[in-house]
Amino acid sequence: MSINFDEYDYVLVADWPFWIAIQCVNKFTLRNKIKFNLMLHGSEVLNLKNGKASIFAKMLNLFSGVKTIFTNSNYTKRILLENHHVPKEIPVIVTYLGVSQDEKISNETYLNNANSEQFNILTVGRLDDRKGYDYVIKSLGLLPPDVRKKKYLHHRR
Repeated sequence: MSINFDEYDYVLVADWPFWIAIQCVNKFTLRNKIKFNLMLHGSEVLNLKNGKASIFAKMLNLFSGVKTIFTNSNYTKRILLENHHVPKEIPVIVTYLGVSQDEKISNETYLNNANSEQFNILTVGRLDDRKGYDYVIKSLGLLPPDVRKKKYLHHRR
């Protein structure tokens, strides 16, 4: 089976194995190169620089066909730009994952929302210093104990 990527207005690649697969196709095909947008996490950026997947970064042009890069944090954007040669014409945009950046929201609003039956807190990630779980723990401490016990779930990757 073959996919004609020209039929799509928007292709988002959200995991490094798919990114590498598309770059292999782009390198070894004579047809039109696949154009796509890329969503990156810090572990992917570092793995392609220093990990087992770094061999691909040496063999392929990682940014061939990339229209826009989305990172999940300023940290990821910074290490991407420090560790890989991202062409200047490719915008790198930070898109926070489920975190409100609205400075007008107050602790009082959060506490009122926490008492709602629909309110739950979920974190997904490794327990790593740079992930900010110290802030999660401090924030949970602001919730009443009965709310905290019912509302928080952590899933470890």
